[in-house]
Amino acid sequence: MANHKITVIGLAMALAGIVVVAPQGAHAKAGDSATRYFESTYKALQDTGDYPPEHKQLAHLKNGGVRVSPLVYKGDMREVIDDSTARAAVNAIYMTFAQTHRDTVHVVAFPMQTDSQLTHYKELDAPHYDLTVTRTEAANVANRLTGMHSFEELIKKKYGLYLWSDTAEKMLYSAQGPGPIRVLRALGS
Repeated sequence: MANHKITVIGLAMALAGIVVVAPQGAHAKAGDSATRYFESTYKALQDTGDYPPEHKQLAHLKNGGVRVSPLVYKGDMREVIDDSTARAAVNAIYMTFAQTHRDTVHVVAFPMQTDSQLTHYKELDAPHYDLTVTRTEAANVANRLTGMHSFEELIKKKYGLYLWSDTAEKMLYSAQGPGPIRVLRALGS
């Protein structure tokens, strides 16, 4: 298991939307350097470093799905917590279909409150998302909201890094498009 530590560079990369920086356990599709496939959603998300398991942000579910929990802090505004949690769920769903061969994914997302030293963690009750989504459902929603035609459109490779594309960022950030809460509503959550 990779040992990810939060650093200033790592935080800046996460805020910039960097998806994958260390290609471990991935298989590139011939002729497309921006498409890589992992054996599971967990491995694809673990490789990004966005949800480090050691900070209680990523866990396997018994049914093969994943639980993702964005870190939030005491005093964060409710809209920040809601948006961060919805973004974590959308990230996990679309990462699955962009970088694995799975036809369905089960994602549970809820916020994890921590202190500034990342030593104490507390699961928050809300928001709480628990979704099972098919590849077809996710494709239809992304097409309707962003015009996406293929999951390969969600990842771009730039400067040797794997990043979310502009299309993906429209689903992840409300300032750039429909945003994660609207995507989850369209997926039926």
